[in-house]
Amino acid sequence: MLQKSLKGKRYLIVLDDMWKSEAWDAVRLCFPSENKGSGILLTTRNTDVAHDAGTKNLSLQMDLMCPDESWNLFKSVAFANEALPSEFETIGKQIADECHGLPLTIAVVAGLLKSKRAIEN
Repeated sequence: MLQKSLKGKRYLIVLDDMWKSEAWDAVRLCFPSENKGSGILLTTRNTDVAHDAGTKNLSLQMDLMCPDESWNLFKSVAFANEALPSEFETIGKQIADECHGLPLTIAVVAGLLKSKRAIEN
């Protein structure tokens, strides 16, 4: 049904955080084989999935964020346009470090702490 609705059209499909090649194998036949300028953007942490999807020459290996990048992202999400109270900097950097350079983790944790303005939280 998906293939039928996409046939003859231009589309961009985003498959985010695919973990197994079997998942790609299960959905790849749903997309028309004709090239009408359409694309599929697949993100994965697993290089085997990227290879099996045939993206060897088109894949981009992303590195984890360094502590400074992690802190800057954490700050921008948790405090947005607010001035950063000095008492939050030490604990904020510790929290950002515990996210091990993973941008999504940093953004989610910082988002959860966005409304918390007591150091105990």
